[in-house]
Amino acid sequence: MKIQSAAPFVLLAISVTLYLMTDTQNNQQQEKKELMIFEKHELVGVEIKRPEREDITLRAHEDGWKIEDLQLPANTTMINRIKHQLHDLTSRAEVLPPGAHQDLERYGLGSKGVDVRLVFKDGSLKQFVAGDENPTGVSHYIQVSDGAVHTVKKSSMDYFRAPVDAFREERFISVNSRALTRLSTEIGDTAREFILEEQIWKMLGEGIIVDEDRIRRMVGRIAALKAIDYIDPDEQQQDYGFSKPTLKVTIEQRGLPTNELLMGAPYDENHAYFKVAGDPVVYVARSALLEEFVVPEDMLHIRKPFSIQAEQIEWMTLQATNSELSTIRLEKKGTSWFWSEGWPISGSTPSRLAQAISRLYAYELAKDHSLIEADYLISIFDGFTEHQVAVGSSAKMENAQETDRSFRYMQLLSSGYIEIPFKGDEQIHRICSDVVREARRHYKEHASKKGRRKDLEGK
Repeated sequence: MKIQSAAPFVLLAISVTLYLMTDTQNNQQQEKKELMIFEKHELVGVEIKRPEREDITLRAHEDGWKIEDLQLPANTTMINRIKHQLHDLTSRAEVLPPGAHQDLERYGLGSKGVDVRLVFKDGSLKQFVAGDENPTGVSHYIQVSDGAVHTVKKSSMDYFRAPVDAFREERFISVNSRALTRLSTEIGDTAREFILEEQIWKMLGEGIIVDEDRIRRMVGRIAALKAIDYIDPDEQQQDYGFSKPTLKVTIEQRGLPTNELLMGAPYDENHAYFKVAGDPVVYVARSALLEEFVVPEDMLHIRKPFSIQAEQIEWMTLQATNSELSTIRLEKKGTSWFWSEGWPISGSTPSRLAQAISRLYAYELAKDHSLIEADYLISIFDGFTEHQVAVGSSAKMENAQETDRSFRYMQLLSSGYIEIPFKGDEQIHRICSDVVREARRHYKEHASKKGRRKDLEGK
């Protein structure tokens, strides 16, 4: 009897559960309602009509998006944001159904709304009205073409009320590092000109071969400039320091017009005024790029005397000035090293020397030092070019940052990237000492064997 009397309540509980599950599924389906969908690359225009700010029309052209009203490049980040946020816009909840007669002003719609029209390649349009954010501050109201009002994610709508400057391109100068052929800089009375010849950067007038990474860093700082403010021609009331610029950079790129950048007076502690040749707008951007253009000449120089891989070295010779030995010759056959007479060399000393030579680096240049007498003369041949390096006396670094190493004066005696003495890691000097010691032992053992053989032949 108790089981029978409980049956109606069990059925009622099951029915309520099923109802709630169904209702939850319906709500989820409602929340996920698709409001618009399109392919990003199909969008070619965005028209924004705003009651409290100037209207904005964005159009795609062959050379990029532009703000039609101002004939200025549009912010690439903003265009991508519009495409990303709207191409698959879904509703979080329906607030008013189509045809509902309620006050739209309370949602920031009606006369307060921002009318947005999207234009596509095929001429089709999508329209909606962007409203205010909802009381929770995490969603925005939107009225779609059928009149219904929905809430959508805040990030999809909040930018339509932004100032027009937010739609302007932040990057005001374009540099293609792969097409760069010449870079000229002027800071006060100091002028430098860098030119690319046969894939090597040189500084004209000084004959310096420049570290390519330094060129990349200068160009990278220019390309990374972003405007935080814009001063249009009708708003300009002063010279902004361009008659005597802090920095002038001329950029020549293969297949592109020559570009010129001027950095004028300071705007504040961290920013300055900038101007690009042919562009009437004055930009405000970070002034930190200047530090890459005022580095000492010594720091511009390439620090690798030559380019060689340890595996490519076919033979090496070593002359020790304080040794009774003549030239020591090491030859590689396959992956093994041999003395000049054909005897195999045990141990890793030749490989260590080859590795040290391939990693040779000028930690400091020493143009005032004269390498009159070297401890070692090293010659290296990689199958195409023979390089010769002199390794001399101990050296101290003027820049005290390198405290965990010892250094030697060195100089490249053959053609290469560094023509003056420099300070290199002492490791190569120590390895040369190891080669001499092992060569002495080898020749001593070889002479001993040769003497015993003569003795045996004499008997």
